[in-house]
Amino acid sequence: MDRKKVLLEAGLALSAAVPAFIILRLCYAAAVFPMELEIREGGAWLHVLALKNGISIYDHSLVAFHSSHGPVDHVLKTILHILMPWLSSQAVVRCFVLLLPFALFYMAFECLRKLQYGRLATALLVVPAAHIGMANLRDYNLLVGRSDPTVLTLMAIQAALTARFFYLGKASLAWQIFYAALVSLSFFTIWRCAPVEGSLFLLAVYALARSSAREAMKFTLITCGIFILSTGLVWWLNFGGDSASFYAHMVGIFMTYVRVGVYGPWQIVPDELLNDRLSAMAVLAPLIVLGLALIFTLPRRLHFFTFAFVLNVVCYLLLSYGYNQNKGGGGLYYFSPIFILSWSCMLMLLAQVSAGRIQLAVGSLLALYIAFGLNWDPVTRKLENLESKRQETEAFRAILTPM
Repeated sequence: MDRKKVLLEAGLALSAAVPAFIILRLCYAAAVFPMELEIREGGAWLHVLALKNGISIYDHSLVAFHSSHGPVDHVLKTILHILMPWLSSQAVVRCFVLLLPFALFYMAFECLRKLQYGRLATALLVVPAAHIGMANLRDYNLLVGRSDPTVLTLMAIQAALTARFFYLGKASLAWQIFYAALVSLSFFTIWRCAPVEGSLFLLAVYALARSSAREAMKFTLITCGIFILSTGLVWWLNFGGDSASFYAHMVGIFMTYVRVGVYGPWQIVPDELLNDRLSAMAVLAPLIVLGLALIFTLPRRLHFFTFAFVLNVVCYLLLSYGYNQNKGGGGLYYFSPIFILSWSCMLMLLAQVSAGRIQLAVGSLLALYIAFGLNWDPVTRKLENLESKRQETEAFRAILTPM
């Protein structure tokens, strides 16, 4: 390999590592902070303790249930607590806060598999670009021990495997089973992310079908079979076979309180998003770039990327509609899942561009976007607050412990 190219790649990677390190430092500061950062974290830890002792978190005579999503988030954290009992309660409930940046990097690195120049540097730049873009929708949402960081981590890994299937055109049985398990785990973590989870699955099927229709059919049957099996296990193990409880705790809370038209007519781009220009750009820019790149570059495998763009648009519309229907109980963070789909598709498309200069230009534009197109203020303020208050909080907790 050319020595100049190696030095250039190394320099770019070191430069790109700086903003990525800031994100990792923020996530670590949040993960080890010795007190609750949000009221629902106490409920998450209560669920971990209940599950560890064989108590159903849906038995309201014993547990103060405080979750409106699926049970997987609590199950995964309970497994971690059993395997690593020395970890603090905060580290357990916020474990996916720390894992999410790594999952985003893995997603970007796999999506850029065919990139000739700056693959490592570009993947590192994607971490702050995507993470802060999602954080700007609700600045604390990715730092607390709720199910949002969990499902985003799982979907980022799913997107990485989708890219792997796309480039290789095949997948071993083990990878197919693992992918199918990810789909079920993501769905039963937060079911409202199903449009993105389903879209990634359809892209994976499409990628495999290019090489072998039989392989794509086998993968589809495996995924559907594992999803049906997972549904049965959740229904039986978590809800004791009680269909009414299953419905009530999975989707019933939304169907009970959400009514069509309560929050006004559906706006495809809600005012709350338009009023925050940086957040609007973070949500919509990858979709726009994906569409423009599709038109002007006419990439190889045009049918795949056209299908991907259509899925992105459909997912955005579904997430926008879901936000409108639950505006009182949700927030702009309902748009976070689209980042996983749009960024992964955009990166795979841009990696098809063969001209090295264009690839370097893409990296440069990404660096400019990170510097000037994101709101870093909440990130720096929260990092400073978490690090400056940590010792004081540890001292306060030490006083409470003997009581």
